[in-house]
Amino acid sequence: MNRSNAHGLAGGGALLTAFSLVTPWYVLEAGNATGLGKMGAQALGGFALLVLALAVAAGWSLTARVHPWAPPLAATALALVVLAKIVSPPGAAGVLAGAQADDPLQAQHTGSFGDALANGLGLHYAPTWGIWLAAMGAGATLAGTIAALRHA
Repeated sequence: MNRSNAHGLAGGGALLTAFSLVTPWYVLEAGNATGLGKMGAQALGGFALLVLALAVAAGWSLTARVHPWAPPLAATALALVVLAKIVSPPGAAGVLAGAQADDPLQAQHTGSFGDALANGLGLHYAPTWGIWLAAMGAGATLAGTIAALRHA
């Protein structure tokens, strides 16, 4: 693979990962029934900006001018964040939670009750197509940055 193709693969993968933030990453399941979904940016919360920054740093060919290892390191971090979100989906107890309590002890009991109820009902978030899109994009970005590093 030549350098131009490697940069194109890295940039395309980064764009795919960034686009996946507006696609559904998780869907709520209870047995065979599916329900509410969580978009990537919603599931990541504050980490959505980190994922976006890592995607830009890994996919933009000018980042290599700062340091040749910057894009592969950013791509590796991006792949690790996506992998961590595949392995540990959000808890479903938040779907059942009512009003937030101001008292920390009451909030802890409410959270424990929500967890127990969600587990009893079999509610859980399962990965859906958006997170797999992010994983493919992060993998392509990592492969492209490594290939571009070999030509540097």
